[in-house]
Amino acid sequence: MEIIPKYFQAAFWGAVKEMVLAALNFVSGCLWRVKWRKANWHRERIANMKDKAISEAIYNALIQNNMQYYKHHLLNQEIGDTGTTYDAVRKIVQPLDGPQKNAIIGLIKTVMLDTASTLLGAIDGTTLLAGADGDYTLLYEGEAVQGGLQDYFLAQAEWDAAMLAENKE
Repeated sequence: MEIIPKYFQAAFWGAVKEMVLAALNFVSGCLWRVKWRKANWHRERIANMKDKAISEAIYNALIQNNMQYYKHHLLNQEIGDTGTTYDAVRKIVQPLDGPQKNAIIGLIKTVMLDTASTLLGAIDGTTLLAGADGDYTLLYEGEAVQGGLQDYFLAQAEWDAAMLAENKE
């Protein structure tokens, strides 16, 4: 007794052949990608290290440098009548007590972190910008850097927040 009638055997074996070839093609493609990744792991690592270095440099510039500048100019400078935004905010912030001042400074830090995260996410391709949701590339020393900028940036922010919380205890 035939399992497959003779008139279907050619089509059946043709389909089996196509499935086997497709499976082999898929497996060889996977093996090629693994082989490529093994051969080029150092390039990926260097790219990731550049992402990390750039993200940390941006974080340090914003939080270590700019945040200190804002704190100093909002909390320690005299209130003037120059009509600048700083003078207007100083008039609001300086009469507040310590925890209220810290809340304002914390809000400024959050806005800075969110803004930088959005920009880095746009470069990475993880944040879509309405009306400008194309592909962006950041060049660093002549090479494209993208893919991990936002992750490294946010990881640094989380690390600093954890260290700050640990030091308060």
